[in-house]
Amino acid sequence: MDKRPFNKDAYDSMDMKSKVALTKLMQEKGYELVGDIETEEYKKWDLKFRKGNTFTTFELEMRKPFNTIKCCYNTVHVPIRKKNNQSDWYMVWNIDCTEFALIETKEIRKHASEENLIYLECNEGKDWNYREHFIDVPKSEWKFFKIDSNGNWLEEDMVKIKCQDYSSNPNRIKQLFNEK
Repeated sequence: MDKRPFNKDAYDSMDMKSKVALTKLMQEKGYELVGDIETEEYKKWDLKFRKGNTFTTFELEMRKPFNTIKCCYNTVHVPIRKKNNQSDWYMVWNIDCTEFALIETKEIRKHASEENLIYLECNEGKDWNYREHFIDVPKSEWKFFKIDSNGNWLEEDMVKIKCQDYSSNPNRIKQLFNEK
């Protein structure tokens, strides 16, 4: 099965940014980081937090076309390599860490069957082109959050988000998948 080759430059430019944003958010909610922010439990989770005797773990991802995902599609694609991730929560952040989508990881696993897999060519025509299987998770199962001007995280009412319909222009859909 194909998978995206590891891109260390992209990882280095995005990974810590999302970890810092989540740590700040969780500390505001009364949680403390367990361990070192720079140390991941590879294949298990990215960050672990504790509040009292309760522990919770997160797998983090960043997506450049976050607004496109939020406003144009009925599903969120999760790389198949994440299906065995052991985190409690899965987060997809936008690039500037002002928005995120959140779902329990166990919900992703429920969709990791053959009928919910899609095989996409990503970044077609670019040097970083690859093909990969993704789990197609209905967007309705995710919660979307956005930070307001006062620094408060608010859940978005997805019914009020004006979605664009690209079904009449398949080339536009292809172009969106090829964004870096």
